[in-house]
Amino acid sequence: MLSKMSMKNIILDFFAMLNVKEKWAFILVPFFVSIILACFIKFNNSTVEIFIVVLSIFVALLLNLLVVAIPLKNDEKEIEVGNEVYNIQYFLKRFNNAVCFGIFVAIINILELFIHSFEFSNNHYIIYVTNRVLELIPCLTQIFSSGFFIYLLNLLILWAFLSFVITLFIILKRTHIMVGFYLED
Repeated sequence: MLSKMSMKNIILDFFAMLNVKEKWAFILVPFFVSIILACFIKFNNSTVEIFIVVLSIFVALLLNLLVVAIPLKNDEKEIEVGNEVYNIQYFLKRFNNAVCFGIFVAIINILELFIHSFEFSNNHYIIYVTNRVLELIPCLTQIFSSGFFIYLLNLLILWAFLSFVITLFIILKRTHIMVGFYLED
């Protein structure tokens, strides 16, 4: 069952299409920007709800892009990008990798935001567990109420969101090239 839910191939295929400089930029730029932003941005429930709605809309749009691109797979055209010429299947595979990775990152970000949106009692990050359980595990309250946990969660949310935005730019570039090429013919 877990093998059917594995996202390993999506992640590996996405990073395989990037060169070494792009891989480091894709990982480090969002990480360092999110470290800085996490110091200043505090998520409240309305912000979390807005992020979840926006990401959900983008997931639906990305799924639609995949459906629209399916009929192009049988095309024999070649796309010229810079000085290089690619067949449409190669280009669609890279496009598919970027779209699937974008959907994956958006889902991860939605899950992080979902964790962040849980109701808190007494200003503690308590994930809907009864007071009895908390009495049995007092360290759980301390972990979830610590400032470091909140900062770390904000950092992960921002990193995933910035990674998603960069992935959207990659998808936008590939869509622009494909649509532009088909409109020229």
